[in-house]
Amino acid sequence: MKLKIMSGTGNTFVFADLKNSKNLSALTKYTGKLNLNEIARHLCTKDEKIAPVDGAVFIIENDDFDFAWRFFNSDGSEAEMCGNAARCAGQFAYELGLVSKRSMNFLTQSGPIFATIIDDESVSVEMAPVIVIKKQGSVSFEGQQILFDHLDTGVPHCVIKVDKLDQLQDFLPLAKFMRNLNIFGARGANVTFRKNLVPGLINSATFERGVEGFTLACGTGAVAAAYSTHLVNPEIEQIQVYVPGGELTVNLEKRNPTLTGKVETIIDLEI
Repeated sequence: MKLKIMSGTGNTFVFADLKNSKNLSALTKYTGKLNLNEIARHLCTKDEKIAPVDGAVFIIENDDFDFAWRFFNSDGSEAEMCGNAARCAGQFAYELGLVSKRSMNFLTQSGPIFATIIDDESVSVEMAPVIVIKKQGSVSFEGQQILFDHLDTGVPHCVIKVDKLDQLQDFLPLAKFMRNLNIFGARGANVTFRKNLVPGLINSATFERGVEGFTLACGTGAVAAAYSTHLVNPEIEQIQVYVPGGELTVNLEKRNPTLTGKVETIIDLEI
């Protein structure tokens, strides 16, 4: 069977097609693991042939959609949604011939996702509607009041506006503190920092659950950062988001935001 490692604006994932039932047996034999959580953790972190990646995506059969997926973080925890992985999933399915058209619907744990292959480099996905859980919440951290927006963009995000975003390591203590606050529930929240540049242009970086660190890009985080900006400036409906791995475009004109950016295959593997 074939595996692909793909990058969505620097957010990297290993993909496997499990619509073919024989491939699960092949993966189980290859990794020596019995369930998808363990297989995902092995593929993301422990195989010398595979560079460390942020998550694993298994494409599975679904009678009502073009396909469905199971998405796992690198620690083996299953997540409801990942915007950049969704963009990569569209390209993966199209390249492998799992779908015959450039537009497709597939099912995630956070609901249906509509993906469009724009060209050889760019893929757009229509995300779930953003849920504003709390606007301008406040907590105390090291003697300072931290203001945040608590949003759900398929997965929960705590969005914090900052004046500078050059040294991500400076934000690690705050990110680790916010990630596990009780107010975000048992599973906690991703912590996304945003910095305004000019109207319609922001910087963003996300400390992701399951990875437990900053990633080069986070699609749901980019949407959360853009929507947090939109809450303050509702007239701005299209926002360019610079993330450490590149650039993403978030369009908020409709109820379902769209996320657009580059997708590339890093390596094809045969096992």
